[in-house]
Amino acid sequence: MLSTHSSLFQSRAQQSETRPSEPEHVIGFVLLDKKKFRCAKDECKDLTYGRLADLRRHYDQAHSRNRAQYFCPYPRCSRSHAPGGGRGRSFGTRKDKRDEHVKNVHEKTGKSNH
Repeated sequence: MLSTHSSLFQSRAQQSETRPSEPEHVIGFVLLDKKKFRCAKDECKDLTYGRLADLRRHYDQAHSRNRAQYFCPYPRCSRSHAPGGGRGRSFGTRKDKRDEHVKNVHEKTGKSNH
């Protein structure tokens, strides 16, 4: 079976908000024999990540409160905040993916309505 070694991980937002008197917040575990990171939440017990940054991103997207939501800034895009008056599909907390979308879909083609 997997040999696990508990290690304390905190999201960057939690690190800055945590006061010294508060206990640290565990978001995952290091799986020593597989060199992977596993989410600490029961509903995600089968999810593993190859990098700590991936585990942190998962935690921020799936479990943290007040997470940022990124949308395309082009109003008629299906990924914008209000395409056709509704709410489009966001990029979640992935600002980098939103920026990549803008560059590859809108700036590359020169179209503002994709």
